[in-house]
Amino acid sequence: MKRLIVVLILVGFIGYFTYKFRMNHHLTKLENQEDKDLVGHGCVVLNYHIISSNRDKFIRFLTKEPEFTTFNIYKSDFEKQIITLKRNHVNFITPKILDESMRNKRTLTTKRKCILITFDDIDQCVYKNAYPILKKEQIPFTSFLIMRQVGNQNYKGINLANWNQINEMQKSGLATFGTHTYDLHYYDKSGRPPFLEKKNIKTFQRDLQLTSKSYLQHFDVHPQYFAYPYGFGTPQTDQTLMKNGYNLLFTLRYGINKPSDPIFFVKRVLLTYDKWEKVKKWIESNKK
Repeated sequence: MKRLIVVLILVGFIGYFTYKFRMNHHLTKLENQEDKDLVGHGCVVLNYHIISSNRDKFIRFLTKEPEFTTFNIYKSDFEKQIITLKRNHVNFITPKILDESMRNKRTLTTKRKCILITFDDIDQCVYKNAYPILKKEQIPFTSFLIMRQVGNQNYKGINLANWNQINEMQKSGLATFGTHTYDLHYYDKSGRPPFLEKKNIKTFQRDLQLTSKSYLQHFDVHPQYFAYPYGFGTPQTDQTLMKNGYNLLFTLRYGINKPSDPIFFVKRVLLTYDKWEKVKKWIESNKK
């Protein structure tokens, strides 16, 4: 019995460190993206994950976990970012407006800088910390749901928003909801998202069917916007999504979206404190 317990503990440690290696490898790839300043007109899509309360700063001081520190913006800082965006008179848009602009290859009529705010996974902290600020300022936003995991209180260490909270946000008229797969938000044994392998395209198609069915049950419409877990898909997954009625596919490619850009490769800025400084510099340049 003791030997069995030792084996189980060892297996647990191996699994944990394997996961940590994959997460760190993924974060390194994102941090090594082309990191130029944002220049020119177009629309910047901001991507947030964790909006933590200010009292969690002590936890950040104690931990060096990259998934907590890299993806985290504190509530007070998030509010300052929103105020800065408003002070610079940016044009807050919805995915529908971005879709119309890119699909028709037409610039927006306004000359103001364009911002679309998005959240992936939608942790409880988005509902508790970010949503009240966005509601107060009447700013539209988009959240991408892992459909099977909605309401999971311990999904990879985070507490996901539940359907009552999602319904409340939708009724505000500010929230648009897209999908983030049904349940393919993980790395396989090769250390890659399973849908990146050609042999798994049928798995991706089945997942997409379950996604559409669940989304239709909850929202009475078919989903139109998709964000790839870990940032990127393949031509095969792009084609599958577009055939199933998706209008925009969101990635984590850093940059500004222009009207001539492809609708299946929407760029987003994964918000860190360093990336925010680049966004701030862009919106303050020329004040247009």
